[in-house]
Amino acid sequence: GIKDVGLYDNFFELGGDSLLIIQVRNKLLKTLNKNLSIADLFEYSTISALAEYLGEKQVEQPTFQQADERAKKKEEAMQGKRQLMKQRRKADG
Repeated sequence: GIKDVGLYDNFFELGGDSLLIIQVRNKLLKTLNKNLSIADLFEYSTISALAEYLGEKQVEQPTFQQADERAKKKEEAMQGKRQLMKQRRKADG
């Protein structure tokens, strides 16, 4: 399975597919409360690219507390993504 996912690792090169990306999107929508399309995730398929894209979509400057909460949510989302990918790898053998 995948032990570590880096900022520049491509979701699809790590074994992600269209079914898994839907799960990732749903988790990100709940965690980040951002409007993300499946097409966005296909286009921005690394953590780095997605973070940059989401940062560009940010219109207002968050307060420190909001930024801290978002950072925690992003970390939780990434942990969830890593766990999903780890489970996927185990299932694939």
